[in-house]
Amino acid sequence: MTYLLVASGILYLAEPSLHSYGDSLWYAFVTATTVGYGDLVATTILGRIICVTLTLYGLIFFGCLSGVIVNYYSELNKK
Repeated sequence: MTYLLVASGILYLAEPSLHSYGDSLWYAFVTATTVGYGDLVATTILGRIICVTLTLYGLIFFGCLSGVIVNYYSELNKK
């Protein structure tokens, strides 16, 4: 969560197409969850690098979260 907030701040400063911190937070969330609506686009090199790291962060985070949930229910079924 902290990473999304920090990345949003950097995106807000680096991307001229993001007019508010709310826009940058929305963009970071959409990128991290790999939804990718396409309503906002990174145009600078720094913005694109942050988007790649946000995507990787989202894949790792949601992959780990899925593993924890599956493990929890697997342990419940064993009992």
